[in-house]
Amino acid sequence: MQASQDLDGEQLDALRSYVVRKLTFQEDADDIIYDICQRTGWDWPRSKAFVEQVEGEHRPDLAVWQGWLYLIIGGITALAGLVLVGSVLLVIFGYQPLIQYLTHLPGLVSFLDELAFASGIPINLLVYAGLTGLGMLLGGGMGILQALKKIAV
Repeated sequence: MQASQDLDGEQLDALRSYVVRKLTFQEDADDIIYDICQRTGWDWPRSKAFVEQVEGEHRPDLAVWQGWLYLIIGGITALAGLVLVGSVLLVIFGYQPLIQYLTHLPGLVSFLDELAFASGIPINLLVYAGLTGLGMLLGGGMGILQALKKIAV
């Protein structure tokens, strides 16, 4: 870009595209403004006003792109949580139907103690891994819901 106060239409369009791209990936607004100052020779208030104008014009588009990003991150987190919880359940219950053990809840605590002794996996580790997986599953699910709200805007 040229270091003058006035830019032609093509340069302004390129600058708008640059700002939209940076805002899409949630870069810090001050960094974007600084970069525009360097590229155009504009002062800080003018560059800030330009960034705010572009952000206002493209707010729905930015929300959709960020929503898709959140959807992907939330989906991966939820999937990892599901795998972690599933792994813990498979270690605890083996490949037998889970319902068989869930119908005998009073014997579950002694079963877990025996499992921890027999498998060599500390019961604390199973509990922490299960709770972490459950948190990841819930957090990922909440992220997916938030992403769907952004996409639906």
